[in-house]
Amino acid sequence: MKRSILLLPIVSVALCCITTASAETKEVCLVGYVMDTFCIDRGTLLDNPSVKTLEHPEKHTIHCLVDVPRCYDSGFEILSPSNDTKYCRGFKLDSNGNNKAHTLARSTGSSSLGCSTCGSSGTQKNGFRATIKGTYDTTDSRFPVVLTTTSVEAASVGCGSSKKINPCLPTEQGGTQNAASKNAGAGGAAQNYVIAHGLYILEGVMFLLFI
Repeated sequence: MKRSILLLPIVSVALCCITTASAETKEVCLVGYVMDTFCIDRGTLLDNPSVKTLEHPEKHTIHCLVDVPRCYDSGFEILSPSNDTKYCRGFKLDSNGNNKAHTLARSTGSSSLGCSTCGSSGTQKNGFRATIKGTYDTTDSRFPVVLTTTSVEAASVGCGSSKKINPCLPTEQGGTQNAASKNAGAGGAAQNYVIAHGLYILEGVMFLLFI
């Protein structure tokens, strides 16, 4: 019994270490290139392998974005200008955002310009851009952070008075640390380390209690 009493402060410390930050939801608006995760992960455009994805998204065809299953099935992300490269991974769209972006892209492209699932009224072949609004959880440690999408509209609509940010820039420049591209998931990694450390302490304490 004495050993259990002595170890109670250690258990308290361990539980303190695995406490996580409370969630905070923020509204954002972005105008940027929409890119499929498949082409981002491969590093070059599937429809133009000599082009690096995050350097020239304007060369990405709407055909590749909306016609090719492995591209649109991987989900869409919105890219933002970066200090280090031309563009970085801003936010990943949720399923609602993916559907809206897919529909808008198809209306923007044209069957006469190589997009087999597009209509005939669109005039754009490459570089699909959009105005995307939504909310995100500031404690989300995933990379890219998932955007709970509320609307996907033409790039020409713009953000107006909505909260426009560039998630690829540091917070002091109007960005957000959780979605920074250079240190992908750095904040989340640090938090996960603290959680893991706390769990190791707790595991050791429980072992001592029962030996």
